[in-house]
Amino acid sequence: MTASLGLGGLAIAFAAQQTLQQLLGGVILYIDRPFVIDDYIGLPDGTFGRVESIGLRSTKIRNSGKGTVTIVPNSSLTNMSIENFTGAKKVVSLVYLTFYRQVLEDERALIRQVILESSKEIFGIDFRNTDVTFKDITQDGKANITQGQINFFILGSGEMSMDMRRQLLDMAIQNITLQLKEYGIAFDVEERAVDVDAPITV
Repeated sequence: MTASLGLGGLAIAFAAQQTLQQLLGGVILYIDRPFVIDDYIGLPDGTFGRVESIGLRSTKIRNSGKGTVTIVPNSSLTNMSIENFTGAKKVVSLVYLTFYRQVLEDERALIRQVILESSKEIFGIDFRNTDVTFKDITQDGKANITQGQINFFILGSGEMSMDMRRQLLDMAIQNITLQLKEYGIAFDVEERAVDVDAPITV
């Protein structure tokens, strides 16, 4: 009986120690801030994705390209070499949407929301910096065409190949096109060869 109590006590103590280590790991992450929610990070085991949540005991990472979630104990993260891609250089890709009519303010707000939501779940595009602007083009003295400009910021100019960036951009354009067509909004898409390294940090 005494031996079983001793083993039970050791198990409880070990579990309490692990919980304490995980909680301390959460505190260290909060103080050091090697990453925050929505940052893209890479771990030594090959895990790469967007930080979905940072809890007291563990951190959830949404894996890029898979959509699956990796849950990592905070105590482990404090002992790892973490690569944060969000603060690295990004590639700016400009996409132009031409609407062959004047787009009014309410519809512009809807289009902007669709674009931001469409790029939010594409891992590799830093959606927090996605920017959408509109301008009216005047013909024959009338503003009868509206052009939208989308600035996409794609992570990792060196770490990510041109082919991968092309795929991410195609995916974003496809998502936007499908969703706007559901609202009956027609437009032409034009991309321009204006990719440049952009040392933008968030």
